[in-house]
Amino acid sequence: MNSDLRFKGNDDLRVEQSTQALLGIQVGFCVGGGIAATESIRVIRELRRMGAHVQVYATEAALRFVGRDSLEWASSQAVVSQASGLAEHIAQENLVVVFPATCDLIAKMAHGHCPDACSTYLQSALGQSLPVMVVPTMHDSLRNSPAFIKNLDLLRSYPGIQLIPPRVEEGKWKSPLPDELVLELTHRYNKSKKQTADGPKTALVTLGGTISKLDAARAISNMSTGFLGTHVIRSLLENGIEVTALCGQISTTLSDCTGLEKFDCINFAEMQAQLQLRCQQKKFDGFFHLAAVSDFGTEADTNVKISSSSDQLTVTLKKLPKLISLPCLTSIPFRIACKFTASNSSAEQEKATELLIKNDLQAVYWNWGESAFGMSNDHTGLLLTNSGKKLAVTDKKDFARFISTLFMNPNLEI
Repeated sequence: MNSDLRFKGNDDLRVEQSTQALLGIQVGFCVGGGIAATESIRVIRELRRMGAHVQVYATEAALRFVGRDSLEWASSQAVVSQASGLAEHIAQENLVVVFPATCDLIAKMAHGHCPDACSTYLQSALGQSLPVMVVPTMHDSLRNSPAFIKNLDLLRSYPGIQLIPPRVEEGKWKSPLPDELVLELTHRYNKSKKQTADGPKTALVTLGGTISKLDAARAISNMSTGFLGTHVIRSLLENGIEVTALCGQISTTLSDCTGLEKFDCINFAEMQAQLQLRCQQKKFDGFFHLAAVSDFGTEADTNVKISSSSDQLTVTLKKLPKLISLPCLTSIPFRIACKFTASNSSAEQEKATELLIKNDLQAVYWNWGESAFGMSNDHTGLLLTNSGKKLAVTDKKDFARFISTLFMNPNLEI
């Protein structure tokens, strides 16, 4: 059955929602009989944290690897493993996930073999051209089988089928890490639902601090953890946006996703060159300039090392150009930048407002003091928009979700 009153109101089964990227989406989660089935518990819970309702369909082989009780705890729904007069095998969900997709289950999907409720459900999903995302996991000897290769090619030809790249380790196709797998599933689903006639929305994001070399071994840099940028990129990907990330020095990592293209730009000159190059190669709908870019640098790059024997060192620095003012960026319709100041005085706010007006931006994120650095706790900032509205920010994740929503809905009232 698709719901079970026994589970309603049980606090132990609830999850803390981290995002609304899959809010209201019904997911049919088909568990195959492989060792990766043990990871299905974490994947199901992550889908629910995205807002999804998850109904589990399990093969009998899957239930030898992961218990029915565990799957019911993870999904808060009764597991379907056998068909009944309630016709549970007829797919009614928005999205179908096959995890793990074993050699056996892929063969059944490709050839329409339906010995159980799970494989019958998958044929019903294919018959309706529902989005079916297949996560294959198996030993190398199985994936190199000529029969499996033919079955996989046949399955790929069916409408709605998408194959999720496995993690290749130790001579096996392994499951992606649960968090990255759910990001991939969410990105692909929302990308397919939200793209326009011109294709999916695209965003260019800068993050982290840049350096300017003093000599062959030393450099000056702007401090930045990159956490705000990673939160923004994650939120954009969850919403189906294709992201190009230009990364300076960061203290965090970016999750792997097919919708993300990453370039290292630690040096100021590299960041400037990459911005110009990416704008030439691709049309972007949004630009999120979140990097702490060097304001000053040396006159010329050098491979000479300055001697450390002197008691004092005098270095002449020149003012570097503002990257937000590059002409190549003006064609991007939605643009937001950051402004960091030492304090939150009215004079400092004027600097943020000046940046907004001078560069004709949709918004400027203004933050100040020590609270600007770090992950998210005790964060303080203010979003200034070109309509004159102001939004107080106390959490980087919440801010990332908000500006992603603002990007997708420019006329949103705040």
